[in-house]
Amino acid sequence: MSTIIGRKEHVSFPHFGNKHLEAKIDTGAYTTSLYCTNIRVQNNVLLFNIAQDTTTTFKAITYTIRTVKSSNGAIEQRYAITTSIRIGTRHIKTLITLANRGEMSTPVLIGRKLLHKKFVVDVSKKYVLETVV
Repeated sequence: MSTIIGRKEHVSFPHFGNKHLEAKIDTGAYTTSLYCTNIRVQNNVLLFNIAQDTTTTFKAITYTIRTVKSSNGAIEQRYAITTSIRIGTRHIKTLITLANRGEMSTPVLIGRKLLHKKFVVDVSKKYVLETVV
């Protein structure tokens, strides 16, 4: 059975210290993306900072590069990692792309691949799910 969520929800990433971030639910986007800065590869390890936290550098040993068409129609190459995301009480293992979403209003964009058969979006609501610590 699908869980009803709003057009915006709070999510967290257990592998990244349970940072609670605001997410825009976007049924027009295929993949989920996370706003990261300082994205770089050193010694075959992907390093990055999440959102505005420039003090904590996260690492991913396994990653790929994906071709993504952004909301403005531009095609770009992005690093992608598999990680787990927490939405309400659900933990979901998913592929996310790392993107510089600096000019966007939310640091996380949840795409329809993650939503499929798990969630139904009520666009008239925001923050339907309880934030679990």
